[in-house]
Amino acid sequence: MMYCERCKILTDNTVCSCGAKNLREPNKNDAVYLTTKDQIFSSMLEDVLGQHGIPCLKQAKLGAAFVRTVGFGTRFEEYRFFVPFEMFDRANELLEELFTDADNVEPVEESKPLPVESKRKLKIWEVVLYIFGVIFIALGSPLIIIAISDSYLPFWTPGIIFTVIGTICAALPMLLRGKPKE
Repeated sequence: MMYCERCKILTDNTVCSCGAKNLREPNKNDAVYLTTKDQIFSSMLEDVLGQHGIPCLKQAKLGAAFVRTVGFGTRFEEYRFFVPFEMFDRANELLEELFTDADNVEPVEESKPLPVESKRKLKIWEVVLYIFGVIFIALGSPLIIIAISDSYLPFWTPGIIFTVIGTICAALPMLLRGKPKE
């Protein structure tokens, strides 16, 4: 097994799915990616790992600032779990015991990485959506300001529409982004 320092996964290949080529043998204290779980299941997993003395790093995928700004709360937040390499096998066993339902188990050895070309196309679409979002916000904001300052109501509706479309376009890539291990 080789270890990728960039995405912190274990792989049998000589090149990681993220494209990194400088893989190395894992050290016993290297943080290794275990799984990604939603808010409810992440609390369960964190508790079970703690009960078995397995330290873990729980990393939010979207981040608290984004979740609070958009107003979803933590319902749609997902958390990535990392454990020390020396405890990875035990943590993976606990993961499989805890989530025996086929819909919830994400065995590390069965993950299929996205091809590099697909990752590039995805990044291009993310950038295009973000640029459209900024343009729509830039078009909508002045219309709202004119409507408020001059009490000219015909600018109010298009201003709101442009701003909402812009916000959705700018936030969409973050909401639709694939799982980190892919």
